[in-house]
Amino acid sequence: IETMLYRVIQEVMNNIIRHSEATNVNIELIQHEDELVLLVEDNGKGFDASVTENQGIGLKNISTRVEYLNGNVNFDSRIGKGTSVIVEVPL
Repeated sequence: IETMLYRVIQEVMNNIIRHSEATNVNIELIQHEDELVLLVEDNGKGFDASVTENQGIGLKNISTRVEYLNGNVNFDSRIGKGTSVIVEVPL
């Protein structure tokens, strides 16, 4: 779980650096009794998260890694409003 979440954070950070033009990034890892929640937020330019056919390899890699952990990932983004990536992984 640790290695997979590390790789997810690495991929999210690569996307932020390459695409978002963000000036601020917040990373939180919260442990609940039965799950881990990873939250990565930026104040970048955002993207249209509803257009899944334009999903790049980076977002697909994130989704695949989270699925391997039997978790869920949600990309919450709007153009001009930044992006939040929320990962929930059962323990």
